[in-house]
Amino acid sequence: MLTRTLIGLSCLQLMACNLKLADTTETQEESTCDINLSNLAGTEWVYAEALPGDQGEKPQYKTRVRFDNSDGKLGAKYTVSSLSDVYDYKCELSEAGGSSDQQLVCKQDASIDDFCMAVMAGGERCALKPMQRINSTWTKEEIEATAKKTKEAIAQYKAKGEWDQLRARFNSLLNKIQGVLYTAVDNDKCRLMITDNYVTVYNGVKIEDSNPAGINAYDQNEGKGLLFKACTAPYIFDTDSADFPADPGSVTMTYQNKKTRPTGDPIHFWMLYGDMRMAQEGCSYSYDVWVNYQLKESGLTPETVDVRGGKELRWHHEHTFSTKSDMLNPHVVSFDITKTCGDKSDNVVACNAVVTD
Repeated sequence: MLTRTLIGLSCLQLMACNLKLADTTETQEESTCDINLSNLAGTEWVYAEALPGDQGEKPQYKTRVRFDNSDGKLGAKYTVSSLSDVYDYKCELSEAGGSSDQQLVCKQDASIDDFCMAVMAGGERCALKPMQRINSTWTKEEIEATAKKTKEAIAQYKAKGEWDQLRARFNSLLNKIQGVLYTAVDNDKCRLMITDNYVTVYNGVKIEDSNPAGINAYDQNEGKGLLFKACTAPYIFDTDSADFPADPGSVTMTYQNKKTRPTGDPIHFWMLYGDMRMAQEGCSYSYDVWVNYQLKESGLTPETVDVRGGKELRWHHEHTFSTKSDMLNPHVVSFDITKTCGDKSDNVVACNAVVTD
């Protein structure tokens, strides 16, 4: 994995130079591709995973991105190949070398606290010049306030004997502080090419490096919308039985225990913990079921059972997987749960992963 500093770079160097996918040749002029980087709002894109040999490609839904307009500005929700996380990015169109080099640059908000800590862990001062080399929009007042707070935190770490270990973690190429996406159009195949990077600080110098997803092709999702909510409650458990577990406390997740289930066997998914287990008087409950980030069922209502202490909600879904999976790319089942009490609504996304062999 190659790293590079951002000092003195031009044309967004690696990204703009490697992603010159649109040229001015006669072939491009004859292209019928109508993808426009300035008009991506409302579209979803899925990583086209290349299969071994001549097997072609398949959509890898865990790596997906959706572009949306928020307050009139283009943004993106991106999963970074995570099984359960979704991250927000803000996007701007860039024409590094003219219209033929047009690309969309999307970045997560830069955390001044995280960057200040990384700078100090690398032996540099969290001061005006080094911090504004990272982000020129940070003011003197912001930087001074953050530096004071960070020094106090470091003093507490030192007092507890934790600073040496934490300093190694903060001053590391693996300390991913800010995500960056570079998107260009592949006119030949009429798809997006997206480079997935992150920014950190190492030994006081701002560094940009590649996330594991790297540079990949993305095809537009033409079906129903995909799930772009992060899992906030990993409380779904998988069982063999259609009956609610008699002893929920004894149920474990097969994926966490690195165990598998046979392909073709029905699997029952239950939410066994969390705030949504017991019904609150005057409130209603519903949920949608997503399998591998694709909508499977919607508008479901959990079964309500009278138990000692109140009414228990039993959230359940049965599914049979017809394809194999592995620990790196397991099947993922999510319950998107909504609780409505009068004019107030709460939302929880619960999830679980299973591997079928």
